[in-house]
Amino acid sequence: MPEHEFEIYLSVLSRLMKLDAQQKAAIADELSDHLEERFEELVRSGLGRDEAIRQALDEFGDASGLAVDLTRVSQKRIRRILMRSSLATATLVTVGFGWMFLFPPANAEVETETRLVAQDSPATPNVPAASRKAPTTAVKISLDQDSSDFDAPFLKNQISVNFAETPLNDALQYISGEVDVPVLLDTVAVKEAGLMVDELIDFSTATGEDDDHGMRVDQLLDLMLAPLEMSWYVDDGILRATTIEVCNERLMNRSYDLAPFLEAGIEPGTLMEIVMQESSGLWETVDGSSDSFIFVIGNVMTIRQTYYCHRESSKLLEGLLKPDKPSYGIYHSEYIACQQALQKAVSVNFVETPLVDVAQFLAEATGTRIYIDAFSLEEAGLSTDEPVSLTMNDRSLATILRLVLRDLQLTTSIRSGELFITPVEVADENLHVVVYDVRNVPNEEQLTTALPTLASGLWRYTHGSGGTLSLTGNGMLVVRQTDQVHAEIADLLKMFAARGTIPASPPPKRTLETRYYRVPSETAEDLMSALPATIAPETWQGTSTPGIAPDNNPLSVGTILKVAVGQKVVELPGPKKTPQNTTSKPTADGEKKSDEKPGPTPPPEVMLVSESVLIIKQTAAVHNEIDSFMQSLNLGMEAFGQKSMPHGGGLGGGGFF
Repeated sequence: MPEHEFEIYLSVLSRLMKLDAQQKAAIADELSDHLEERFEELVRSGLGRDEAIRQALDEFGDASGLAVDLTRVSQKRIRRILMRSSLATATLVTVGFGWMFLFPPANAEVETETRLVAQDSPATPNVPAASRKAPTTAVKISLDQDSSDFDAPFLKNQISVNFAETPLNDALQYISGEVDVPVLLDTVAVKEAGLMVDELIDFSTATGEDDDHGMRVDQLLDLMLAPLEMSWYVDDGILRATTIEVCNERLMNRSYDLAPFLEAGIEPGTLMEIVMQESSGLWETVDGSSDSFIFVIGNVMTIRQTYYCHRESSKLLEGLLKPDKPSYGIYHSEYIACQQALQKAVSVNFVETPLVDVAQFLAEATGTRIYIDAFSLEEAGLSTDEPVSLTMNDRSLATILRLVLRDLQLTTSIRSGELFITPVEVADENLHVVVYDVRNVPNEEQLTTALPTLASGLWRYTHGSGGTLSLTGNGMLVVRQTDQVHAEIADLLKMFAARGTIPASPPPKRTLETRYYRVPSETAEDLMSALPATIAPETWQGTSTPGIAPDNNPLSVGTILKVAVGQKVVELPGPKKTPQNTTSKPTADGEKKSDEKPGPTPPPEVMLVSESVLIIKQTAAVHNEIDSFMQSLNLGMEAFGQKSMPHGGGLGGGGFF
């Protein structure tokens, strides 16, 4: 081994680096390993010993240049090292970054899977350390030792940015420098998604030219990466940026102590249903397309989900244990701040004013950030320069925005705690969870019946898609809906609490139709129980919606009956067999004489199958689900008839054979 030659090189390098002894020793050890590995590769390729040593040292570059680069890294914490040799760059970045971010050198997997963002900081004002907010104390329900990765303190730090066509990797490295946490950009996933590591970012936390208003790091990451269909997570103290697809494939476990929920009167089964229904993640028990799950063992509930879903679930669970006021999820304080800002009075005089200037004026006048969803506007055929005209004195920001945006089919929506201007159809897809205290409402069952009727928006129970609501059993109501619907619910709850009663709500109008399915009787028996249990269970008579008594449930309208209709002759598959005829034998004079013994009886080629008709009365939407269910079972049948049996020809329709 060429220890002597390499020791000379490293000794010179060490003397030239302006670092302390411990830092020099750490870097020298790492470089020594890489030099020896490169030497062995060159020898195996056929080079002689002396030539291999010379080439290895040449590839690493001049010792004085390397010393300057390493010293710069130690002083700047995050900076891209511009090396003279491509091999020296790749090797030194791997070694130098592993050292400078103070995670163990043995963590080679991280370095090979993702690319560390390390570049000069964009010209953005620094935020004084005193202005960074400390994380709020959360309810202690998580049992995991690594729970800080889901609620890392640095994520709550407030920083200011003003990215104007700033490359993605530069923006990420600036954030890394502000919070003093290493950032890894998954370049492989980014490139596979058709993106570049230097995608341009336009994002600012300022509300005006002279504003230095900061934003939480997790907010900033959510809002900045979302237009690129990217997301992030924290693992082992490292912030990782990658695509949403990769984040959704990365599942992890987190366990919670059920004791506080049992003391609050929330049963484990109810808690599991709420987490699955009101979170945005996919669940194996719901749609069968995900490996995620939730189960309870003893007094411990374990959830296997994505990083983002864990963020949602943890805040949802915390909100269930804080009944005094509504809980608005991950960005609770920021959501409330947006609501308060919308109530601020402002006067305007817009005459053919571009929309972007309108948003800027209102932001400065009210001291709140207002973002324009430029991508969604472009998809809707609009631009940020759409002319706006409005003169109004001393009206709330909410009123001004509603009047300004309605003719453009735009509205406002709160995303990750910030106010956005976006198309109405996009806002209708932005659902978030709020936990309401309804202990002062006299009748919770009436409440859950009334809300889907009295509040606007789509609801999963009545429309097949849209918002959801769940009762906890101890006076808490969990609703997943749009901002507009949440505002309506808040007003309704205030009215109900003040008056002490809830107005009776008429059941939703549901048009029913009858369809008939002709099936074998044995299959009909199974379908009688399987269909109401698997297809929209809350819509069948005899079943109940969570939180609503079966007798008072207006959704339970479907019925299923079975009528026997006799037997059907079914021809068996397979080749037909011809029955044997009587045989004849020749006599002594050459004549044939018939043999009286008949041939064997041919096996039966048909069978009788008892049949029944299922008479199902349901909504068209549920009928369509039933048809899809039948097709998934490969039953090869179709419904026939609507509202009445077909005339003539008896019972028809598809069969099973």
